[in-house]
Amino acid sequence: AAPLVPAPPLPGRIVAETTVPELGVVDWRLANGARVLVKPTDFKADEVLLRAYSPGGLSLVADSDYVSAALATTIVERSGAGEFSLTDLQKRLAGKRAAVSAALGDVTERWAGQASSKDVEIMLQLMYLRWTAPRYDSSSFRALLDQFRLVLVNRANSPEAVFADTVQAVMGQHHFRVRPLGAAVLSEARLDRALAIYRERFAAASDFTFVIVGAVELDSLRPLVERWIGGLPAAENRERW
Repeated sequence: AAPLVPAPPLPGRIVAETTVPELGVVDWRLANGARVLVKPTDFKADEVLLRAYSPGGLSLVADSDYVSAALATTIVERSGAGEFSLTDLQKRLAGKRAAVSAALGDVTERWAGQASSKDVEIMLQLMYLRWTAPRYDSSSFRALLDQFRLVLVNRANSPEAVFADTVQAVMGQHHFRVRPLGAAVLSEARLDRALAIYRERFAAASDFTFVIVGAVELDSLRPLVERWIGGLPAAENRERW
């Protein structure tokens, strides 16, 4: 029954607001540098979608840390959030329709979320928690690796999979980062490096653009955005991939 975020952040503030009438979009610029694009729609009566992105991603990670970085968001998500283990988090969110997850792409950091209209704040809280207080535990990490190893055993026995791996390697000109996943590649994953890279890639919201679309009302959404997105850390530098 504990709150998702024990100590909510001080709200940021929207320092500029513009509209794009032909698209029905409101453009909010927050004091911490984040940009939020909002488009209220009536396509579905009770659905709100969230996307966010910033330049950088795996392109800013050293080759030696590539495998750890590629697994980083999965490890954090499977470990729970904040003070909640994954099991406790699932219990805490029972009856709520809100989910959000992070991803590291080749050239971007990303977030994707979905919620009912009444659970938008839960979705934003969960994103804030995974952003500022990522949780990780060694048991979740080991379980993830064991799952991969089991899949790899079966994959090695599939002619189709072997052929697909060969095509991937040839089309990628045998680049270090397009190696087919195997036991040797998997052994490069390090839990401490995965968490360090996650914290580094999601250190600040200043160069993120957030897009919120769906059954939302601007007046009720504004204070939620100011607190849970405006309260995210800021940084002076803006990254490029």
